[in-house]
Amino acid sequence: MKSSCFIYGIAAVLSACGSNHKAATENAEAKAQPASVASITVDGQMQDWQGVPLLATANGIDYALANSRDNLYVLFKIADPAEQMKLIRGGMEVWFDPTGKHAKTTEIIYPVKGELPDETFRPNFAQGEKPDTKDLHRRIESGLISFNRIGFKPAYSGVQSIRENTGFKGAINWNESGELIYEVTVPFAAFPTDVKNQNMEVGFFIGAVDKPKAATNEGAAPSEEGGRPMGGGMRGGGGRRGGGAYGGGSRQRGENGQQRSSTSNSLALKKMYEPEAFWVQYTSK
Repeated sequence: MKSSCFIYGIAAVLSACGSNHKAATENAEAKAQPASVASITVDGQMQDWQGVPLLATANGIDYALANSRDNLYVLFKIADPAEQMKLIRGGMEVWFDPTGKHAKTTEIIYPVKGELPDETFRPNFAQGEKPDTKDLHRRIESGLISFNRIGFKPAYSGVQSIRENTGFKGAINWNESGELIYEVTVPFAAFPTDVKNQNMEVGFFIGAVDKPKAATNEGAAPSEEGGRPMGGGMRGGGGRRGGGAYGGGSRQRGENGQQRSSTSNSLALKKMYEPEAFWVQYTSK
């Protein structure tokens, strides 16, 4: 059942599926332009990010950093369904380092890998119907509530619910275009040292999805055990041919289309089984 739930989660999200880029980068030492805002409501919506420059990773993930007087804000916008599923099931770690040494001593983890049970991804539609992607999104959004804080002042460290009023907040939602919107708030008061108005490195780690132990569906991923790969960096079968003079041509085209779809799904699966990480520099103002 675990494998079938996993495959459904992939298929449903892949079926779901504009960025206002002010800057773009493909290296691991990007410099995010400081962006001062009065405040941002962390609700999985992007309306209050207007005017904040979006950067793009080599994998096509849009992200932005901004700050108010009291808080640091992080935004991710992900259009690729495979990248969406990787963040949801593999988890996200965000590191903060004012020393400039890529230290991983102060971090938040949201989503926490493995928090969603398999039932979240179980089919919720009758045979022959299209997957209800919006229903799947609602179940994911309501199930991702854990927010882990590591290396902050003692009063601000530990696991909390995103519904707790601690100054830390997190939200994941989808817009009308099917893009995943990820937001977090980190209060400056929580850091063990003063990081305001200083150069800070911010690192992002999107974990890999574990490969299913067994594949029971035709065209599913091969059976093998998958753990969390180390490292990071920005980084089926065809149908049956027809025998008739007319039907044969039509079925052949369908076969080729199915093969292309199978190849595309294989590439998407490969992407989800590989973690990615990158660092950017940010100075609050």
